[in-house]
Amino acid sequence: MGLENYITTAGTHGKKYYCDDLRRVGPKKPLSYLPLDFIKNFNGEDPQILQKEAQREGKIAIIFSPKDCVIVSGALYIADTKALSKLLNERREILEKSNWPTDPEGFIRRLSNDFVSAQNGTPLLDTITDAFGDYQNPNRSDGGITSDS
Repeated sequence: MGLENYITTAGTHGKKYYCDDLRRVGPKKPLSYLPLDFIKNFNGEDPQILQKEAQREGKIAIIFSPKDCVIVSGALYIADTKALSKLLNERREILEKSNWPTDPEGFIRRLSNDFVSAQNGTPLLDTITDAFGDYQNPNRSDGGITSDS
């Protein structure tokens, strides 16, 4: 779900729903992120509290400042370490061929600065969308699959 969907569905779900997307990180959604201004100003939550909450659960949680990522306000990325490691290991050849990191933290750091280098319809984009649990993204090489496939 892109940021535009978060904003346009606000009235339907309420504020907590959006940060809950960060909390739903797990086997079917190894990675999630939200812009810092969205977390603070729209959701009224503290990114550092969300980061500590995720770290207590054994997840990777990185806050990127605006100068450290492509998101204008900065962003909080949260990943399920085990699930993301498994995905990256399964896609190691794709990542190496594309000169992308194969470790979870390196992958997240690269994404925070360079997610646009993944061309539509490529195995790299499929890997990125799978990391976010975005199995039905129409820009995938398979046109979008279900998470059960």
